[in-house]
Amino acid sequence: MAEIWECTVCAVLAIWLAASAAAQHKKARNVLLSWWDKSWASPLLPVFTFFAPRPASRDYYLLVRTWSDGDLGPWREIQVDSPWRWFHCVWNPAKRQGKAFSDIINNLLTAPPKSDVQCVLHNSYLQLLSLVSSIDSQVDSTHLQFMVVGVGGYNSDVPSTVTLLSNLHVRSTKKVTCGDGRARP
Repeated sequence: MAEIWECTVCAVLAIWLAASAAAQHKKARNVLLSWWDKSWASPLLPVFTFFAPRPASRDYYLLVRTWSDGDLGPWREIQVDSPWRWFHCVWNPAKRQGKAFSDIINNLLTAPPKSDVQCVLHNSYLQLLSLVSSIDSQVDSTHLQFMVVGVGGYNSDVPSTVTLLSNLHVRSTKKVTCGDGRARP
């Protein structure tokens, strides 16, 4: 009796492994498993996408400069994610900020606004402005401006380009507080 159960479990696991392997290929997923995608059990077959269809070929950097008392400051790089540490190969919660920044830039590049007004009102532009305002720590400045620079990847001959240059934005001088009286960033 135990041998029958062992053989049954092995057969089910072997079929599951073969179906999971087939689900990784687009043609097999469309032809052979199209009925499976509509069923309640479709989450049982994972679809792994380890490699993007269009891998990133550029690195993007966020620069900011402030303006106070009529003096425009120098461009400074804003570190979106934390510097790499040895334990980041296991646990790296700060990687989400870098991924969010990458997604914002890709959103701006895939659906670029057609005018300056549309650009300033674009959701991704407003997210970048919010990010820069929350990270930049120079509270004595009255205005800020940010820039996104695209740099060719490792061993690339592609020159650096300015992907986005923002307008000069007025900083809020009013302290915004949380419900318990702490200052919000």
